[in-house]
Amino acid sequence: MQSPEGKWDQSITQQAKDKFFKQQVDWELDALEQADVICFFFDTETKSPVSLLELGLWSASDKVVVCCGEEYWKAGNVQLTCKRYGITCVEKFEQLVPLVEEMLIEKGMKLDKGNLIGENIHVPKEKPKKKTQLEAEKAQLKAKNAQLEAEKADLQKEVCELLAKLAIQPEM
Repeated sequence: MQSPEGKWDQSITQQAKDKFFKQQVDWELDALEQADVICFFFDTETKSPVSLLELGLWSASDKVVVCCGEEYWKAGNVQLTCKRYGITCVEKFEQLVPLVEEMLIEKGMKLDKGNLIGENIHVPKEKPKKKTQLEAEKAQLKAKNAQLEAEKADLQKEVCELLAKLAIQPEM
């Protein structure tokens, strides 16, 4: 947790059992889930292992932009991950700012000289679903669709039979 001065509290251990550390990590993960755009800047003077972890976590989300210079110690990993997931990756910070602005506009936000304008209403988003969960939901929808198609065919058959009994020719 940060102190009022904006400094990290050095007494907090980076262990899952530390209540304050857990609170901080949960806050960060919640914020990433709710973000419309996630911007990663891999500073060549740092290792940033947590940022690497988060990039991997959010790569498939369609809400990531990245800045990573060739000198970054894991630049190759970052670049290949970006390429695989269709993430725009630039090398210079100056290129990153317009990229973030462009993505915000694509997401429906209005900007004036880089600042959000108009109503900035937070709309809570569902937690991201795992691929396996999405695939299971898709399979259920396909099965339901097949069931409805079969019911539709049965109903059409019944209608034709009823019309035949009434000696009326169906117009289907």
